[in-house]
Amino acid sequence: TVPLRPSKPSKPMILIGFDFLAAESVARLSRALEQQLSPMENEVLRLHISGFRYADIATRLNKSPKSVDNALQRIRKKLTLLFE
Repeated sequence: TVPLRPSKPSKPMILIGFDFLAAESVARLSRALEQQLSPMENEVLRLHISGFRYADIATRLNKSPKSVDNALQRIRKKLTLLFE
């Protein structure tokens, strides 16, 4: 018989899209990304992931919403390069 639910993973797992990553892989990815991003990009990403809107991030960082948008575009490009 086929189990209705998958067995519990032996290591902590995090769902990203449709892929599961071990917690240690996520930590390595986070460190690699942090090294690739500028301090402003790291802060923009942290705030964006926390649920802040572009305008809120801009206000907190004393930047324009367009600067925030540009930073997020650069972050997306760098993320794409990390996964290639």
